[in-house]
Amino acid sequence: TACTASGLGLLCAEAGVEAAFSITSRDQFGNQRSSGSDQYDVGLTGPVCFNAKVTDQDDGKYLVRYNTIMCGDYYVSIRRDGEPITGSPFVLSVVAGKTHGPSCTSVGDGLTTAFAGHEAEFVIEARDIISNQRVVGDDPFEVQMDGPATPQISVFDRDDGTYLVTYVVEATGSY
Repeated sequence: TACTASGLGLLCAEAGVEAAFSITSRDQFGNQRSSGSDQYDVGLTGPVCFNAKVTDQDDGKYLVRYNTIMCGDYYVSIRRDGEPITGSPFVLSVVAGKTHGPSCTSVGDGLTTAFAGHEAEFVIEARDIISNQRVVGDDPFEVQMDGPATPQISVFDRDDGTYLVTYVVEATGSY
């Protein structure tokens, strides 16, 4: 059909945050309709599949809202009376939200084992509040260790949502 869809929420969204876009109903000649009552089905298919909520604005426009908690690429299929509208399906990219410290994880031998005078390491994985792994850097992580001596600690931003932590302890003991 000649109907169109537009808005940022049709192209990208942040996981866990409601996103929206609009649909404009048009007649067979491409003119915007001035009333509502059209039936639209909007489905998102990707890491998870679900339907979006469509609200008739009673002026030929429809507000579409959705919220997904999974990052990844989705196809947004918009149909009126079973027929896809112009441009459908659209490709939507859902990215992780802001880094949430308590949701971040760490991995590596350096979390449990280090030898005095030798470098040890582990990796911090930045995650959003829903535990989606972030894929960009620039987070201000600070690492601190308590123990018999103050270790030299460095945090290297890998610009991919992970941070390499290296340190050297000068004295044996529990940290």
